[in-house]
Parts: sequence; structure tokens; C-alpha cells
Amino acid sequence: MVVNLANGERFETYLIEEKNEGACWLKGGAARLGEIGDRLIVMAFAYLEASESITPRIIRVDSENNPLGNA
Repeated sequence: MVVNLANGERFETYLIEEKNEGACWLKGGAARLGEIGDRLIVMAFAYLEASESITPRIIRVDSENNPLGNA
């Protein structure tokens, strides 16, 4: 799920690994929901069995998509 902070759009899409490290592109129909320079929140979800657990992570990036550290 993606939230575009510039225009309030919320949409579901998929991730394709990009060769350029730090690149983030909206392609296909999702490309119409944002513009270059928009700030996005990208959320990922997982289905787990009752016996499984994970530790959620928040990854913040700078304007060049370089990680700033874990929150």
C-alpha cells in the first residue's frame, strides 16, 4: 500500500526490484497517482500463522532515498 503525501492518494501496487539502488518509480496505472519529487509512504504486510511473529521496521530515507537509520 502506498500513500502519496503530496496529494493524499492511497493505492495498492506491487514492487519490482530496480537495478539503480535507491530508485523508486511509480509505473503503469500507479504512475498517474504521483509526480517526481512527491513524498511517499510505502507499507508492506504479511500473513502469519498464530505461532509466527515479526518485528516491524520503519526505514526513513533522505531526498535521495538513502537510508537515515532505523526508527
